[in-house]
Amino acid sequence: MSKREFKNAPVSEVVIGVTFKKKVINLEQVFDFSALFRDKYPVLELKNTLANQKLVEFKHITEIDDDKAGPFRLFQRSVEGDYLLQYQSNKLLFNWIRKDNVDVGGYPGFSSIKSKFEEILEGFLDFIGSEEEVDYFELTYQDRILWQDYISNLSDIKDIFNVQPPLVSTELINNISSQYTYKIPDLNGYALLELRSASTIEEKQILKFQYTVRGSAELSERDNWFHNSHGQQIKIFREIFNSEILEKWK
Repeated sequence: MSKREFKNAPVSEVVIGVTFKKKVINLEQVFDFSALFRDKYPVLELKNTLANQKLVEFKHITEIDDDKAGPFRLFQRSVEGDYLLQYQSNKLLFNWIRKDNVDVGGYPGFSSIKSKFEEILEGFLDFIGSEEEVDYFELTYQDRILWQDYISNLSDIKDIFNVQPPLVSTELINNISSQYTYKIPDLNGYALLELRSASTIEEKQILKFQYTVRGSAELSERDNWFHNSHGQQIKIFREIFNSEILEKWK
């Protein structure tokens, strides 16, 4: 979403990445590649690999293929913890992160995040020495809203989001957990929308809204795909939040 228009929006994380159709880097190369960006992202950590996710007709499928993914995923964080590079044998992802104890307003903008990702991706392609076939690209935005700043109980969620929970009881809603998928032919893929209630480390109550767009394109067409997927993110952001809330975030 526009950094200038909604400067106080509670954007908490942006993830931009690519998944390749096959294993493109082996175990030894993972650590060799990590050395290229260790000055900017020096904090290393090993994690479990990520599965592939796809929408096939009416099924949101998780594909686990250890031969493609490799034995682990490597995290490289910046010292401040606001940027994260993560990769495994068939994936390369880059995150911007705002921690819950950091005030809103520091979102650097999509162009800045995309530029940093491109620098890493170009270095990655040079390192492996080829342009491998892409399975899909992805772009995720997450907003974390301290809902008690706006409403007194979750039953009034419509005063934040343009959603109406089912009225099955006279009791107040205690938790929210919902997930929806949408086909997006223009991006040759789909979107996954998630809305959940959660708690911060400080035990503050939040609503976590996350919207992920995944789709396929040629590697050479990635700029156009990410431009259009970011446009989709802006569209959903404007549509999902109550107009009065959006005015408060300008």
